[in-house]
Amino acid sequence: MSMSCDPPLLDVRGLTRSFDIRKGPLRRVVRSFNAVEDVSFTVRRGDVLGIVGESGCGKSTLARMIVTALAPSAGEIRLFDERHGGFVDLARLGRDGLKRARQRVQMVFQDPFSSLNPRMSVAQIVGEPLYVNLGLSGAALRKEVVALLDMVGLSPRLMDRFPHAFSGGQRQRIGLARALALKPEILVADEPVSALDVSVQAQILNLLGRLKTELGLTYLFISHDLGVVQHLCDRVMVMYCGRVVETGQTGTIFSQPKHPYVETLISAAPSLVPGTLTARRLAPGEIADPADRPSGCAFHPRCLYAEEHCKVARPDLQAITAGEAAVACHRSAALDLKGVAALESS
Repeated sequence: MSMSCDPPLLDVRGLTRSFDIRKGPLRRVVRSFNAVEDVSFTVRRGDVLGIVGESGCGKSTLARMIVTALAPSAGEIRLFDERHGGFVDLARLGRDGLKRARQRVQMVFQDPFSSLNPRMSVAQIVGEPLYVNLGLSGAALRKEVVALLDMVGLSPRLMDRFPHAFSGGQRQRIGLARALALKPEILVADEPVSALDVSVQAQILNLLGRLKTELGLTYLFISHDLGVVQHLCDRVMVMYCGRVVETGQTGTIFSQPKHPYVETLISAAPSLVPGTLTARRLAPGEIADPADRPSGCAFHPRCLYAEEHCKVARPDLQAITAGEAAVACHRSAALDLKGVAALESS
């Protein structure tokens, strides 16, 4: 984990993405909703930020905006540019500037099969970024592809095969090689191991850890697997219904959660200690729909500790230490929530 006082590598401010709801034969817009709303965070060089939450909380939409695959409705995605000694806003770059910035921020997708073109060989898939962005071709291109495949643990002898000939773990290594082709500084990994077998998950996670050390990478790691997040991430940002509800150092989040939703996630997860069971403190009901968000705190219909005030007033994200820890809960100071150790000893 980086403890430098240098400017953060990535500084996201007030990021929001709205979508229209259309109905009728003419598909008229009847209303809009925010899938991601007012999300702000920073990531320092060399850090691993884990972004967690239930399905539908806005994690993948946030990831697509960070890699500029989806334009934000509001907010800034500020990437530090050492050449100019300042930040550039990815959301407002022109075509040429965006092309250069995208080389610095790459994405690893959840499904290692659908993210690869079935009509292209491995050499073509991995080499395409080098050809399009750097103009490499022929022997020079093939040499770079060989080096990238070796970096992710694949034999160069497989480079002329097509994606269907590989296992899920091998396909994810191909996706990693493609993402690393342009020597990015930030990798946005959206559930990169959730579609893989457990034994293969460990191999990919170890590979990600090794690449981070060898290449000095910075990760935004999106996952719903708290065990993986606890193992890999320096800091954690928890999202619910499109908003950040808690953020802080990984060890603190898991040992001393401040938001009831985080306690619920920890309680719902399988025990992280072999041979022990977790005492369940499960929240009733279903995750709130961002298109029909409850009044006040969006979590209050499921919260075991909610009071009347929680139903009418939406809590803001407030710093709770001198560092980067923050929580959006009216009752955080009064609650004694249980972390991993307390739940597993109950």
